[in-house]
Amino acid sequence: MDRHLSNRGTLAMKKHPARYWVLGAIFKTRGLLMIPPLAYAFVHFDARFENSVFAWTAGLLFFVCGLCLRVIAQRHLRYRLHARKRLATTGPFRIVRNPVYWANMGMFAGLVLMAELPWMVPILIVWALIVYSFAIRFEESRLMTRFGTEYADYMASTPRWIPRFERPASEPSKRGTQWLPAIAVESHCIFLIVFPIAKEIIEHRIGGWQF
Repeated sequence: MDRHLSNRGTLAMKKHPARYWVLGAIFKTRGLLMIPPLAYAFVHFDARFENSVFAWTAGLLFFVCGLCLRVIAQRHLRYRLHARKRLATTGPFRIVRNPVYWANMGMFAGLVLMAELPWMVPILIVWALIVYSFAIRFEESRLMTRFGTEYADYMASTPRWIPRFERPASEPSKRGTQWLPAIAVESHCIFLIVFPIAKEIIEHRIGGWQF
């Protein structure tokens, strides 16, 4: 049974190689694909929202919440950590299969708000959902190939996008890794705040970009 399910992902790859290649390319460049809307938010100025205390407060809140969710998810995902890798089904992965993408969208929304462009938040979220939806399909094929029945059962019990907060009948015995390594791995995300801060400085010093 495990071998049969594991082969499903492999067969899907062989049956639609062009589709698999496109999805794989989107998956590998999913971070780069988020740069264009964020770059636009950095170079575009909207006088209607300049010096908005609400935008900065809400932006920081979204950014910090997203970063915290990434750290929590990292404890169970163990990506880039020197720890034994396994299928992540604990922590935030118990209620939704893709908490890291939710964390990313929270951070991106925070950056756009701090860039004082609140009207761009829904545009950015829609773009992120499109990119991540394609990336997830590639990721799911690989995970099905690697974990077989374990991942099939996980897919059946845990939603892809909308969190399910039902309490399981029994508590899982697996625990996440230590907090400090997870925080260290995700600490680079803090530097993203440099961009809205730089935009704020430019706005007050020279009145925006001069083209």
